[in-house]
Amino acid sequence: MPKMIVEKSSLIPEFCPSCGSVLQVLGIHLVCVNHQNCRDQNVGLILHFVQNCGMEQFAESQVKALYDAGKIKTAKDLYSLTEKSFEGIDGFGEKKVKNALSEIQRTKEMSLPSFIDKLSITGVGEKLVNKLGIKTLDDFLNFKNPEGYEYGKNIVAFVKENRDYILELVSVIKIKEIKEEKVNKNAKKVCCTGFRPHSDHELSIIKKNGHIVVDSFNNDTQLILVKDICKESGKTIKAKKMNIEIQSYDQYFKL
Repeated sequence: MPKMIVEKSSLIPEFCPSCGSVLQVLGIHLVCVNHQNCRDQNVGLILHFVQNCGMEQFAESQVKALYDAGKIKTAKDLYSLTEKSFEGIDGFGEKKVKNALSEIQRTKEMSLPSFIDKLSITGVGEKLVNKLGIKTLDDFLNFKNPEGYEYGKNIVAFVKENRDYILELVSVIKIKEIKEEKVNKNAKKVCCTGFRPHSDHELSIIKKNGHIVVDSFNNDTQLILVKDICKESGKTIKAKKMNIEIQSYDQYFKL
């Protein structure tokens, strides 16, 4: 069967259906490069952000309505909305408006890994952000990808393309950066044993004492806590053989 030859122009549109700009082929994608003034791109960015933030009150049609009414042009503008902003916007009743504003308020502060995750950089989530050692906004904006991290390249490309957008968002969102924890060279690894419930308060005391709580003990463990120091068990016998210090909960917490 002979091959059918089709003119390229009949398959690939030349102009963006939203803003009329000339389209470019980048790899397998057909891209509108008019990033700042393309309605569909701007609406898409806002919708993407509200969905990632879990703002369930904003459907696509409502984001478009707010955009077309001049109430929002970027995700930053969400944080300037008031009850009056929703007047005349279809789908926003009194209760929905209050819920929408409450959702916006809830996202005015977030951790840096959470913020980066909500930007939806391909393959980049909170776990990778922590693994790459990105602890401050400056680390993120000036990130240099180490070898071996394929998705790290996506961070570099995204920041280069969207630096102004990122800075717009952080001007209205408080970013809680990761604080460097001071390493205590004298910290003991402490294992809490037995069936005794361990409250958050008690665990916080162990950490406040500069020690590290571990789930099980090994050669690196310096202290195990038990309910009754006089009662031997398989764990206490093993700990003694390993020369690990043993204390009762009453001793340690001075109960």
